[in-house]
Amino acid sequence: MSALSTTQKIDDQAKASVQQRAKLRESFQLEAIDAWREYRETSLHLTNNETKTWLRGWGTEAETEIPKCHNSSLFNQLLG
Repeated sequence: MSALSTTQKIDDQAKASVQQRAKLRESFQLEAIDAWREYRETSLHLTNNETKTWLRGWGTEAETEIPKCHNSSLFNQLLG
């Protein structure tokens, strides 16, 4: 294999990798925007502590179902 074709392969792989990361980043951003919109409409959420406690139980005897989302008057006042 010539050095040029090896270089071209590496270049093509790098471009494909950059394109894939850009698609993933865009998907993540759109999902975050959608989640923020839904939160602003419903105020439903889990707190950081609720989420961390739930995640700590994964794979243990303390594992539970995902906590129920709730809304808080404090968050409603802040977004009001």
